[in-house]
Amino acid sequence: MAGDPVFDWVAFVLGVVAGFGVCFVLMRRKGRVSAPPPPIAPIELPPELRAIVLRYRAEGRTVDAVKIVRERMGCDLRTARHLVDHVR
Repeated sequence: MAGDPVFDWVAFVLGVVAGFGVCFVLMRRKGRVSAPPPPIAPIELPPELRAIVLRYRAEGRTVDAVKIVRERMGCDLRTARHLVDHVR
């Protein structure tokens, strides 16, 4: 501490008040629930893209497969990841 007893107590009280303020804000946010994401529409991959995705997945290149699906299908990341994960 700084050595000045008044300053020390003021700093301590300000720290405690700030701590309670942070706890209050976090407790209020805890009760909020965001809306669930919309369901993914069923989309079929074209046969050539399906073959590429299956090959990339077998090689362990899932990220590259997702990138290609996003580029060729024009879908968002969540949909592309779902398609890559669930293609058979």
